[in-house]
Amino acid sequence: MSTDTTITHKLDVLDLRSERMRASQDRFLTAFATCGMIVKACRWAGVHREAHWRWMRDDPSYPPRFAVVCQRKKAVLEDQAMKMAVEGSEENVLYQGQVVKHAGKIVTKKVYDPAMVRFLLAHLDPETYGDKRVVELRIEDWDGDLSKLSEESARRLLAQIEARIAAEEAKHAALPAPGQAD
Repeated sequence: MSTDTTITHKLDVLDLRSERMRASQDRFLTAFATCGMIVKACRWAGVHREAHWRWMRDDPSYPPRFAVVCQRKKAVLEDQAMKMAVEGSEENVLYQGQVVKHAGKIVTKKVYDPAMVRFLLAHLDPETYGDKRVVELRIEDWDGDLSKLSEESARRLLAQIEARIAAEEAKHAALPAPGQAD
């Protein structure tokens, strides 16, 4: 075999491997878009469970494709969360462990997910509904920008300043006036 033929053959083998890998990646991404779980998507796509992580590390074209699928999956999950919070879901009514029927039809009730409502509100308006955090601010660390203080921190700072002013005024009022002796 000549050198040119050997090189051509090696390139053909690499192209074939590349095509197979791309097909495996496409099967995995399709499966992941459906189930949203890496191990399960690997099983469905017929690839080793470490394949995804190897592709993330070794194939620069793969992470952006995976990111697109993740964004789409995120949008689907956000829609589902909003639906659970706003529209609720139907659940069968049970009595003593048995499904209740009326006129031959199963009785259902609309159930909303209050934890999901709180989560979505915290995500959409973290200032009002998010977790409250107490942040200790040392005066040495503060740059003097009042806009960086929460309303409560600004009130406390103002109270401390007013207390210091009152203490200084009281101290000066207790001192004799200039020119007066004891």
